[in-house]
Amino acid sequence: MFRGTYNGGMTNSKLVPLVQKLAPAITPDRVFRALKRKPYCCWLDSALKGGQRGRYSFLCADPVESWELHEPVADPLSEVQSWLDRCQSATVGGLPPFQGGVAGYLGYEFGRCFERVPAAKHDEFSTPLAVLGLYDVVFAWDHELDQGWVFSHGFSLKDPTMDREKRAVLRLNQFLSWVEQDEELSDSYRQPSVHAMAHGLTAEQFETRLGGGWLGNFDSEGYRAAVQKARDYIYAGDIFQVNLSQRLLCPARCKSDELYEHLRLVNAAPFAGYFDFGSGQIISASPERFYHVRDRWIETRPISRRAPIE
Repeated sequence: MFRGTYNGGMTNSKLVPLVQKLAPAITPDRVFRALKRKPYCCWLDSALKGGQRGRYSFLCADPVESWELHEPVADPLSEVQSWLDRCQSATVGGLPPFQGGVAGYLGYEFGRCFERVPAAKHDEFSTPLAVLGLYDVVFAWDHELDQGWVFSHGFSLKDPTMDREKRAVLRLNQFLSWVEQDEELSDSYRQPSVHAMAHGLTAEQFETRLGGGWLGNFDSEGYRAAVQKARDYIYAGDIFQVNLSQRLLCPARCKSDELYEHLRLVNAAPFAGYFDFGSGQIISASPERFYHVRDRWIETRPISRRAPIE
């Protein structure tokens, strides 16, 4: 069993997390194998290493609390804010910046909590508007230094009287024992047919030129018509930019975690990611950062460019 030593005690009235340096063999890949079947596994992955954009990777799972939003509400993050108010913790300087706290996703439809916009016409998958977890244990790597750490805070919303230092040690040892076992849990997997996958979808589906069972919600003529409609809106001054995309569906040929592990090898990106929220998984290989906030500075790194319309 791994053992941890508690770092510090109190700093500015906030408890300092337990921190332990990881051995070189404890890589992100190995930790993912150990944690990917745990609830709400979240990997913020700089698969494309190098520079400040691809410097850090973070991996966490089994949050002490989780939250899902399925319908727009006023003040949607009040419960999450209460988590943060009750689980104050200091950040250890000089180490990767995400050392514990809230992670997850906010979907596009989450914006309906703040603006009066109509819901999407088709929502066959009924994914939550937002899913967040409160993570008390986080693995983090600094790829520039080629070093990793594990942080443990001992958060407990259900039993606020519990000794946080004691819980932090217990949770850290629990996570490291999972990694030490280095065993992948097997589960049954049955490949669905394309007909079963498309059953119940209200959006019209079209065969694509990709083959292999790929379906799209545009045919060639429909996509051209959508492009022209977007151009008309721009000329009218109603909008200035359109991200015109289509949904592609294909029968799964492997589990989502296997797909992500392959994706990060063949298309490494500085802002890659994997998030399992139970009823679905999100995998990403993004080259862009939506925004980054630190010390009251906001940075955005989009890749989209506006081009003049001829």
